[in-house]
Amino acid sequence: MSLDEQEKLNNYINSDFGQDILSDYIDSIIKTSSKRARMAIALLFCQDIEFNFNETETETETETRTFISAMNGMTNDLLDFFLEVSTLETKSEGYPYPRAGIHNKIYEIFSTKGWDEEAVFVNITELIQLKILLPDPQAHTGSLSDGSGWAIWFGITRTTNKIASLLRKSSELAK
Repeated sequence: MSLDEQEKLNNYINSDFGQDILSDYIDSIIKTSSKRARMAIALLFCQDIEFNFNETETETETETRTFISAMNGMTNDLLDFFLEVSTLETKSEGYPYPRAGIHNKIYEIFSTKGWDEEAVFVNITELIQLKILLPDPQAHTGSLSDGSGWAIWFGITRTTNKIASLLRKSSELAK
């Protein structure tokens, strides 16, 4: 690290935002059992060049806080589930943000990895509460429109994809 980079890091750490992030970082790493989640938090805290969440400081603060908050209590199972969900096909036409879903026709992707229907619904609900997935942009029932099975719908946003990329990188580094 060059002297300029060291000075920049020290200024960042000593700023109000840096102090808040450091405090959140410490709280987060002790509140998760996932080595990959801790690695992702460290990458974010160290301002990994690949993961500057947004161009504006306000957006960066919001996404950073959302990410750190979401990692509190993150388990490897929920992290794996999130990474699988983040690869699902989305539709954005007619919605305020891209919409994805898990339904009985694609459920095998999840069942072969050990998640039953109940786990799918519980995990999606938890990821929405953590704010790394969004609620269904088109609120309606949890059944397919033709009544042929079950479905759960949710939003996958640009932020969701950034978080998934950060977690994928941390997973590789944690190996």
